[in-house]
Amino acid sequence: MDGRPFSNIAKRTARAFCVALCARSALKLLKRLPSRPLLRLSVSDLLDGRPTTDDCRFPLFLSFYSASYQIIDKLLHFCRRTRDGCNAIVAASLAGPSIILLDSSDGHTIVLFALARSLEALFNTSIKRGYLKQLPFGTLILFSVCHCIVCCAVLRKPNLLPKSYYKALLKYSECFDDNIASVMFRQSTYVPCERILHKGMSCWQHITYTAIRIFAQFVKFYSVLYGVGVIMQPKILRKPVSTFKTLARNVLNSALFFSVDASVFMGLVCVLRKAVGTAPLPVSVAVISSTLASFALLIERPSRRLELTMFMVHHTLHIIHSWLNDLRLIRQAGSSLKRLTKVLVFCLSMMPIMHAYERERSCNSSLMNGVLSFVV
Repeated sequence: MDGRPFSNIAKRTARAFCVALCARSALKLLKRLPSRPLLRLSVSDLLDGRPTTDDCRFPLFLSFYSASYQIIDKLLHFCRRTRDGCNAIVAASLAGPSIILLDSSDGHTIVLFALARSLEALFNTSIKRGYLKQLPFGTLILFSVCHCIVCCAVLRKPNLLPKSYYKALLKYSECFDDNIASVMFRQSTYVPCERILHKGMSCWQHITYTAIRIFAQFVKFYSVLYGVGVIMQPKILRKPVSTFKTLARNVLNSALFFSVDASVFMGLVCVLRKAVGTAPLPVSVAVISSTLASFALLIERPSRRLELTMFMVHHTLHIIHSWLNDLRLIRQAGSSLKRLTKVLVFCLSMMPIMHAYERERSCNSSLMNGVLSFVV
């Protein structure tokens, strides 16, 4: 073997580190957008997005995984004189222990993300090879189930959700904070919503006003999020008009989806809560409201529907893990066993993902393939 493959590995590893560091900083800046006008970010806001020592842990993990995977894959190719799915499976499993470079919170998030994406890869591969049949409206059904579980957790058991995700939901709802949600949905004393949530307005007036504000917030959010992706594409120079038309359509679709989803859900919860008149909020109210609101997914384009569904699957897995932890089924395990389990789950999860990336990329989502293109 000459030194050329390893120089390419070094370049890709450095690129993975730089891209991950920039993405981490951009995400920190993006989180400040809901409370700031789009073009009025101050110098302090920009400085808050600068990388810190903790921010380097994720890029270090990603670059270490990239280097490990590529070196093992090259060695297997040199020894076996062939390149097939087995090389990808073995390399992915042996590079998996790099997850220990992350702290417990980030590591937990990455493991659940990889687990959700591995289930997607396995399911799509099984359909492509004829082992399973495509279920009509399967994406919508899965999204509805996960949407229902997440919404029930938001209203009744927010401790099962990641704290950052729960705070983001409250921030984007434009009308709730944790105290209001606790009084309306979790306390045993019934309090009319007109008294605490929307004084001087009816339920439907409040929901209409909230939907408009949510729509405006997500137009701002997705203009930046999708805009960054568009700027990085070469076709913006060849077809600028069609590119920006597509960007505007995608931004409006995504903002409309979130505003309809949130407004329908909150409106139905408000109306059904008033009709039932009991406290705390019955789970059936949350189930009915979230199920009907989940049909807003049809507003989005098909590829985006799958991404949103996998996002909900990820948070559903987190809820299940937190629920098992509350039942002391996980809490009683020692810290060493937990770390070992985290590494094992991550290794097993990356095996079908990397196999699909190397052999059948259509079985991975476009998001996953895009991320892996910067890593390996």
